[in-house]
Amino acid sequence: LQARLENLQAVGPAFDLDYDQNRAMLNTLNVGPTLDPRFQTYRYLRTPEEPVKRDSPRRAFLMIMWGIVGG
Repeated sequence: LQARLENLQAVGPAFDLDYDQNRAMLNTLNVGPTLDPRFQTYRYLRTPEEPVKRDSPRRAFLMIMWGIVGG
C-alpha cells in the first residue's frame, strides 16, 4: 500500500484532457474586468410624487361605453 501511495505521489493524479481544458477556460474567465463597487445599476431622475388630479374622467366614460354596448 505504501508503494502504491509513493507511486501515485510521484506520477500525480490522472485527469482527463477535458479537466485541463476546463481549468484553462476557468482561468481565462477569472481574469476578466472587475466592476466598480460603487457602480449603481439604477438611478432615480426625480423623486416620486402623487398626481395632482386624475388623468382622465375614466369612470364616466366607461359607464357611457357600457351603456352603449349593453343597450
